Amino acid sequence: MKVKLLLRIASACVLFFAAGHLVGHLTRKSTTDPKRQEVFKQMEEVKFPIGTQFRSYDEFFNGMSINFSIALASLAILLWLISNSASSAPKTCYLLLWPVLICLVGFAITGFIFFFLVPAVTCVAASFLILMAINSLHKHNH
Repeated sequence: MKVKLLLRIASACVLFFAAGHLVGHLTRKSTTDPKRQEVFKQMEEVKFPIGTQFRSYDEFFNGMSINFSIALASLAILLWLISNSASSAPKTCYLLLWPVLICLVGFAITGFIFFFLVPAVTCVAASFLILMAINSLHKHNH
């Protein structure tokens, strides 16, 4: 039960991050600052060839930002699903949690370096909970 609860709280942390990221993405152009408006304008207007199409930096930013929200939501769902199997398949859960942990630690590091405190701390919290679950599963397997 302990592992299930830890992973569900971690899932909620990641889902919170996903929701915050999506809201931030959808509202990013809501500004009255002329300098920021000019940056958005340039990002939309400057296009370059990629493959057989021309794309703007804004299109790349939009696509990558939406992809990141999808990835975060998928990680939250994955953690929830893993939590359902913690008691019936602890070894499998143990193995599946490592790459999720590595991913979230990476997001925490880049969050501290390139972004801001809330997403970074959210990833640290989720990582800590997953590490606690991994430790508990490890003890259960030995």
